[in-house]
Amino acid sequence: MKVEPVAQPQRLATLSKILDGSIDLFICSASFESRCLSIAENLNRAEIRQVLIAKNETFSNVVGANLETLRSWFPDNSSVVDIDSGDPLSTAMNIVTAVRSKRQDHSQRVVIDISTFTHEALLILFYVCNSSLGPSSTVEFLYAPASEYSIGDAPDEKWLSKGIVEVRSVMGYPGGFSPSRATHLVILAGFEYYRALKLIRELEPSLVSIGFGDSTEIGTNPHQATNEMKVKRLRNVLGNVQDFVFSCYDPAKAEVTIRDVISREIGYNTVVAPMNTKISTLGAGMVALKDESVQICYAQADMYNYTSYSRPGDEFYFYRIANYPAES
Repeated sequence: MKVEPVAQPQRLATLSKILDGSIDLFICSASFESRCLSIAENLNRAEIRQVLIAKNETFSNVVGANLETLRSWFPDNSSVVDIDSGDPLSTAMNIVTAVRSKRQDHSQRVVIDISTFTHEALLILFYVCNSSLGPSSTVEFLYAPASEYSIGDAPDEKWLSKGIVEVRSVMGYPGGFSPSRATHLVILAGFEYYRALKLIRELEPSLVSIGFGDSTEIGTNPHQATNEMKVKRLRNVLGNVQDFVFSCYDPAKAEVTIRDVISREIGYNTVVAPMNTKISTLGAGMVALKDESVQICYAQADMYNYTSYSRPGDEFYFYRIANYPAES
């Protein structure tokens, strides 16, 4: 596996120049967030051969307009992939079928806009690409961060989702569990205090490690106060927890940090819950791909802040993995 370093955030207006050249496959997700359009709008669409647009059935009543916009931008070379937050098995099967249908015998250049996939769907897609793409393929992950979440709310009132329908292992990342061992839960915390708290109460781990974003990162600054406030609330409620700092915008660094946190505690069943940026979620995925004893779990939200979830920014990040499969 060849992992290239993450660049500093770049202006979306420069995307077509930075991603110069033909793209064999572009994958994106239609969302209720308008930032699901940010990457596709700024790509050189004439250079893209095939497109897969994921449509989440759970949000079908609020994604229609953005889905139609994406389809109108790729009228002759796009296919819609049905996924469903309530049915991870069908999500996995549909993603496998779609990605394998686009596989070429030669190496491919694949570009994935990860901005608005759910954490679970992104991890499934990451696993499927790793197992289904041809050798020596290159995948470039693009992420368009929001300039603001929970638009207009005070830092201590911001929320993205509430409640939990179900806590489950993400398909492809089951972990290796021993009934005789206690559980160590590692959370990459974001804004979702209530969701994280319910996850902890559902799993009843013996040890909890909670991470918050690195304040030195440029992208973290606008959201740092809310992130640290939510982590502080969790500490106050739970009492004896360990905390750590991780990179929200460099998956390779996030991977190293997660590995370090896990290695400090020997003899536990390890569960990782990525609840921050989609970039750090890739870091968690890398950990579990390389260490099959690590489970990744997902807490399916009961309610989303549809009307005020995010405001699009004007920048993007990218992260490139060459020479698949990623765990080799």
